[in-house]
Amino acid sequence: MIRLVIFDFGDTIFKSGPDPRSTGTCKWEVLERDEDGWPTVVAPPDRKGFVERAFPHAQEVLREMRRRGIWLSVASSAEPDYTPFMVEAFDMGALFRHAFMAQKGDYLQDCSRKGTWVEAIIHDFNVAECQDDPLEPREVLFVDDLARCLDAVKKRVPGINVVLSMPRMEEGMKYIYEVIEEINAEHH
Repeated sequence: MIRLVIFDFGDTIFKSGPDPRSTGTCKWEVLERDEDGWPTVVAPPDRKGFVERAFPHAQEVLREMRRRGIWLSVASSAEPDYTPFMVEAFDMGALFRHAFMAQKGDYLQDCSRKGTWVEAIIHDFNVAECQDDPLEPREVLFVDDLARCLDAVKKRVPGINVVLSMPRMEEGMKYIYEVIEEINAEHH
């Protein structure tokens, strides 16, 4: 049974792309919101002409996973300021726990640090959230857009479930429900 999903951020939950509305104003700007008022497109402070968009259904899927009792976390090796800004801009702070994000220079690495971060995230959950019923690697799913990162995590945390992110499809992030259902079915 999957109890924790750890996500990469860039090209897993969010994607960058051109948009002339982004003016590089030195502050984050929400350019669009969905029907529930959640931000869907934000302009970063320093990239004129580019925006960050949440993949379709990102907010809905993440909130539903928390509602179902699945813990969420982040292991992102993007540019150092990216993930904290995205969590804030998309109002996702209450969704994620025990996140590990790049420090200066980490995002230039080969994903080897992600295995260490995922291992530390599981440990932190076991200390802070799951003392009475510690997480086992088979109860954790790691989602990333790079196969080399998935491999690094599997090498460091044997038994963990990993999946290559597929949010570009029409249903966006809803694919994660099927992945979790398949893993849960295999373990029963």
